[in-house]
Amino acid sequence: METPRIPFDGEKIEPNPFGGFDLRQSGGKLVRCEKKASGETECRVVQEGRHDLRQSDGKLVRCEKKASGETECRVVQEGRKK
Repeated sequence: METPRIPFDGEKIEPNPFGGFDLRQSGGKLVRCEKKASGETECRVVQEGRHDLRQSDGKLVRCEKKASGETECRVVQEGRKK
């Protein structure tokens, strides 16, 4: 599948598991594009943004705002051992 444009600085295009491609923009927005049976490419925002929080114990928590409006957070790095 051909991508519709060349990405700007801070953007990354990668194949997705559905046979299309994902465009991750510098602000954390994730756009998923898939080719339909008609041959047209359909794109939709699946994630609005992302930010990382470093807690005082060193734990790194990543929060992502989904296109549905919900915010989902998960630990991506455990804290420092003392």
